[in-house]
Amino acid sequence: MIHKHHHLIEFIHDRLSKTIIEHFIKNYSLSERQAVKTVSIDLNANYQSVIHKIFPNAQIIVNRFHIVQLYSRALDQVRISCLKKINDKHSRLYKALKSNWHRYEYIYFNVT
Repeated sequence: MIHKHHHLIEFIHDRLSKTIIEHFIKNYSLSERQAVKTVSIDLNANYQSVIHKIFPNAQIIVNRFHIVQLYSRALDQVRISCLKKINDKHSRLYKALKSNWHRYEYIYFNVT
């Protein structure tokens, strides 16, 4: 996707490293690939090594969605861990953590 215009450039139907490398080497010259400044990827570690091979000068940017997803899962694990430590299932704290968990994410994501 071109960041400035938000146009999708490529969509590859296969996630295999070999397929990705072959596609870009076949369809783009080395000078075109060297001109790429940034590449946004998900957290698949395999993509990082592939990107460096295809686009040697590109800076890798992790897709924001995946960072938010990691945060959300970590927050949920902490919340559940706290719930398990509370003996009184009728306490205000237990009820707040049990039923209002989505509000914590909402507050965080609207602040940032």
